Amino acid sequence: MTFEWKYSLDNIDWEELSRLYLVAPLGHKAPSDLKVAFSNSMSQ
Repeated sequence: MTFEWKYSLDNIDWEELSRLYLVAPLGHKAPSDLKVAFSNSMSQ
């Protein structure tokens, strides 16, 4: 598996990120909520 560090929110698969949170287990996070949270992050 290859990992890629991204500095932009372009081309993020929010559905896949939501599934990752679920299996991590970090709980259920709706894709739309993740998009808002990451968009509001100062770490962009």
